Amino acid sequence: MKPKVTTDVIEIIRHRLAANPELAKQVEDERNKLAISAKLRMARETAGISQKELGRRIGTTQSAIARIESGEYERLTVNTLIKVRSALGKGLGIEI
Repeated sequence: MKPKVTTDVIEIIRHRLAANPELAKQVEDERNKLAISAKLRMARETAGISQKELGRRIGTTQSAIARIESGEYERLTVNTLIKVRSALGKGLGIEI
């Protein structure tokens, strides 16, 4: 019996990830970075402050905040997260 051929992109991606554990790990890592950056952006927006103001409060630039919120910033540290939390008056939770 021939395997069923699909054009469903989600099914194709799932199949490729199942066949390649390293790729699956890279995808999961990227999803986690994007989730963190989205939460940071939402917290800033909820607080009603600009990227420039948040940067000023934590001692960095607007462009650094934009990179953090894009998910492309590779050197995000716990210390930076603590500064952001303090500047926004929010808690910091870590889930493992």
